[in-house]
Amino acid sequence: MNPSFSQAQHSVPNGGQRGQRPGYRWVAIAALVALALAGSQPAAAEPQQLAGLWKFLHGDPPAPPAAPAPKQLATVSSAAGVAADADVEGFLRAFAAALKARDGKPTLGRLSAKYTIDDLPDGRNAPDMYLQAIQQIPGPEEIVVVGVERRADLRIAKIEMRYASTGAKPKTLHFDAAGKLVWSDLFKLQVKRAGA
Repeated sequence: MNPSFSQAQHSVPNGGQRGQRPGYRWVAIAALVALALAGSQPAAAEPQQLAGLWKFLHGDPPAPPAAPAPKQLATVSSAAGVAADADVEGFLRAFAAALKARDGKPTLGRLSAKYTIDDLPDGRNAPDMYLQAIQQIPGPEEIVVVGVERRADLRIAKIEMRYASTGAKPKTLHFDAAGKLVWSDLFKLQVKRAGA
């Protein structure tokens, strides 16, 4: 016995007509709009557009996990013959504590409103990158101020970050007249490209 089907069982949902799928119309329109936009932009903007598209589709990449905290809090001192500078040493003590805790938020008030980082990518915030660096860079055993030079409204501090395993690494920090950090080479950015 052959079953009989009524017309109601053959109807197409959402008011579409037979042989058409309702969602394809929107896909076709979106493809046309994308092609029109791609053709109207200069070729030089292509990598930036692709990065924006990657971010739109996948969101911001997760922050890397924090490195293990240093075993000890770094001591901060001035080398023999170097006059102590309260602002410089105060920042360095707060910085050492932030490295030990792997939390830089308490030190954000010690950054200048003009704080900058070399090679900062477009759309990135220098204080946010500073906070990420606090979670990643190794903590030294000792931080020694080897010199402080004053230039107009700028103080330039030369320091050594001393590590038991790798020895001393010279660093430079720039402070404004209020004693807030404007720039330093305490860390370098290493930008990983999306999909790399």
